[in-house]
Order: sequence, then C-alpha cells, then structure tokens
Amino acid sequence: MKSFKAKLYIEDNLATIEFDVTMKGEYDEDYTPGWEFGMICHESEKKELSQTLVLSIYNEDDMKMVGEIFQTDNHGVLHMLITGTTMEPETHQEEMVQEENIAKAKEISLQFLDLWLKGKKCIKYNFIYNYAEPTHPPLPLKHIRKGNYWEVYIKKPGETEFVYHDRYMEEDDSESMVEMKDVYEQIKHDKLSETYPDGKPARYVPTERDEDGTLKPKEN
Repeated sequence: MKSFKAKLYIEDNLATIEFDVTMKGEYDEDYTPGWEFGMICHESEKKELSQTLVLSIYNEDDMKMVGEIFQTDNHGVLHMLITGTTMEPETHQEEMVQEENIAKAKEISLQFLDLWLKGKKCIKYNFIYNYAEPTHPPLPLKHIRKGNYWEVYIKKPGETEFVYHDRYMEEDDSESMVEMKDVYEQIKHDKLSETYPDGKPARYVPTERDEDGTLKPKEN
C-alpha cells in the first residue's frame, strides 16, 4: 500500500495536483500512487447551508481522503484551506473561519474542475524517503497536458526550476470526462447524486477522523 498526500490548487491557469509520495525504502520502485477524485460532504447546522461539497482525492488502497484544496495568493504562495482533513473547530470564531474556508474551497473546486475539463492539467510528484534513501533517488516530476500529450519536466538536484525532459501520448478517456462533468454539477449544486452517469448506484463511504484528524472510512 502506497502512502501519499495530495494538494489541489490552480497554478499558471492549470488545475494542479501535487503528490507527496512516501517511498518504502531504496528498493521501492513503485512511484505512482493509486488515486481517484472524490468529494467531501460538509454538513452545516445552519438551515441555509445544509451541506457543501468540496473536491478531494482518495487513496484507492484504504479509501482515505488525502487531498486538500489549497489557495494560491498573489505571490504564488500556497495556503491550505482547512476543510476535510483536520479536526473540527472548537470555538465560534474557528467555526466561522471554517465555514469561510469551505465556501472558498468549493469555489476553487469548481475553478479546478473547469480547467481540468478543458484539458488544462498539471500533475506533480515529490518522493519522500523516511529511511534507506537510494543513492540516486527519483527526481521530482511535473506532467503538463498539451493536447493528446503529457509533457514531462524534471527538477534536477540543486535546481529550483523544472526543465523539459520528455513527452508521451495519452488520449482523454471519454467516460472519465463524463464522470468529471457530473462531479462538477454535484459540487455546483451541493447535491450528491444517487447514481453514477452510467446508472450504477453511487458509492458513499461514511467517514470518521483518526487521531491526526484525517478522514478515514468508519469502522463497523
């Protein structure tokens, strides 16, 4: 099982996902995490705000939500909008900030999905070793969508900028595009669909928070 976290944000007019992938040691050659888009449903005690849907990413191995929406300021600095993977607010002021953050996260979710559906995509990979780092660890990667191709950029040791490395062809999955349009509509209207676009029953995963505040599937 591959452990990872993900940031979702908009950078250079690209819907960007940045993965921090925890490697299992110097012999681990599995660099790609198993992930899918998901939605977090935030319930509110206020009647006018019964629920708000926010985009996230989950780990296919354990169904944990590991994606967090980030906001980019005017200087290009990322700021986490505390929404789905931290503990519940304890004070009224914290609750107000939480509600503002969730509303902003929804707004960014829709902007993100709009860009993603237009093919304006970027996926970054950072590789983390807690022990037994290989002599030549994998370089940070950035994949940018250009038409039917993904352009691959790498960040060389000691450098701060990515440089072009290679490209590969991958056509858009029409079924996936339909699903993403459906996700967009659900988030836009804050209404979870009971079925997937193909008519199959939608899957809902009841969650609870672990000791770190991370959302995980609720144990029976």
